[in-house]
Amino acid sequence: MMREEAIAVAVSIDTIGQQVYLQIPIPSNTHRIIGLEWGAMRQMGDRTGYVGTSTGSNGLFDLSANKVIGRITLWVATQQNIFLQDELVESRNILVGENITGKFMQPLDTTHGTKREAIPCMVAAPPSFVEGFYQDSWGVGEFDAMSYLLHLYLWIEKKCI
Repeated sequence: MMREEAIAVAVSIDTIGQQVYLQIPIPSNTHRIIGLEWGAMRQMGDRTGYVGTSTGSNGLFDLSANKVIGRITLWVATQQNIFLQDELVESRNILVGENITGKFMQPLDTTHGTKREAIPCMVAAPPSFVEGFYQDSWGVGEFDAMSYLLHLYLWIEKKCI
């Protein structure tokens, strides 16, 4: 019998452009790694000035370029292969296409976000740990100082006794 579990990892990013090496321990009764969910929660940020790449001309339909928050790579050292490379992107146009806005409630990711699903990644016979590398790019060119928490949820399938 198999059971799914998530291994939660939180990493504090305190410097713009910070690079972090990760080692995620994997329980010994793990059958395989089946997916990854990840996200970021801003703690603080001081803008350097206007940050706009607006394409709208009258202010009624302004579009901004989405921002890459960071890039992650995960691998299994004993198998000498990378099993996941991904970018985390901040959507700067969540108000576009919403028809239920009002002056008292604006749609946000938490209320009108898309359904979140794990990124599938199948790693059979996993080792005792997974290695990874994360590189921040959220505040580059926009902030003087910025800190946030990076959250990783590595989904595994465990053997039940």
